[in-house]
Amino acid sequence: MNAIFTKKQKGEPRPLKAEELIAFCSELSLYLRAGNPVPECFYIFLKQEKPYISKASVVELYSETEMGTPLYEAMCLTGIFPDHLLSMVDAGERTGHLEEVFRNLADYYENRRRTRNSLRSAILYPAILLAITILVVFVILPEVLPIYNQAFAELGGTMPPFTFALLNIAAAVGSAHGYILGALGLIALYFAAALLPPGLRGKTLARWRARFYKRSAGKKLNAAFFVSLLSLGVSGGLDMDETMKMIEASFDNRFGPNAVTACRADIAAGTGFARAVENAGLLNSVDSSILETGIATGNTDVVLQELACRTESEAQEALEKTVGRVEPAIVLVMAVIVGVVLVAVMFPLLGIMSAIT
Repeated sequence: MNAIFTKKQKGEPRPLKAEELIAFCSELSLYLRAGNPVPECFYIFLKQEKPYISKASVVELYSETEMGTPLYEAMCLTGIFPDHLLSMVDAGERTGHLEEVFRNLADYYENRRRTRNSLRSAILYPAILLAITILVVFVILPEVLPIYNQAFAELGGTMPPFTFALLNIAAAVGSAHGYILGALGLIALYFAAALLPPGLRGKTLARWRARFYKRSAGKKLNAAFFVSLLSLGVSGGLDMDETMKMIEASFDNRFGPNAVTACRADIAAGTGFARAVENAGLLNSVDSSILETGIATGNTDVVLQELACRTESEAQEALEKTVGRVEPAIVLVMAVIVGVVLVAVMFPLLGIMSAIT
């Protein structure tokens, strides 16, 4: 495989986002399927003025390919495409499967986008519930409970010990709520990774991934991601070793420290591919057994496509189950807090009102 070409330093062009890569790969696949040469495809891009890719990049792609530069090299020069996409384009050019490669890349980025959106949606609702719970505990209680204390005093009642203890807790929280809210704000800024400097953002995200991918849902998401990359590489004409090189170059940290590197070393030592993948923790024993059967019967690409669909579905189910456990827990905590306040404040107050009546 050719080495990735040095990208031009023209003000550091912005890399394409997942949605933009989907559109680019889908449209280029359709143009190639219609029988258009590669330069003609970019000429059509120029005439239609695609909103998701800069005109300067399209002009560069058209001019380079028109002069006979391989598409892989021309795309490297723009600096807007990820390395694994470039590796796939290089393989597609060498094997004559360029149209199929772009179609598979579009499907791959669409699956990644769908998974990412599901993950964000799964996290958003519990985060909102947690924020409301924190608001109730640290903001509303210190403001509301003293009002009931004043009402007890005006009515000449005596607060029960439990209510008095709760009032003291609320007063303590109220006196320190500025510090508490400040600490919570710092935590929120820590989790707002998009606002962090690039170096710190990378370290923060690496810590999150390392913790998340050790859990059941994270392991399933990782397995789905790994299988989809394998399927993408094999369907694009790469052999297993080239595909693993691509994964190692672009995503090794995603699967844990040197997991892909260890897997490749195990394969070089004579271990079968499926067994080495299992030993490295990239797939579980069931999936690696299915992969081993596919390799032995010469149906590797078919088995990988089936595994990609199945592991993706399992990852979505695991994510939904995880969220399904978190949401009721947060709702239960909120219900307990509200119930405690009602029992401690409202019932004694109703008793005093009844006595007065």
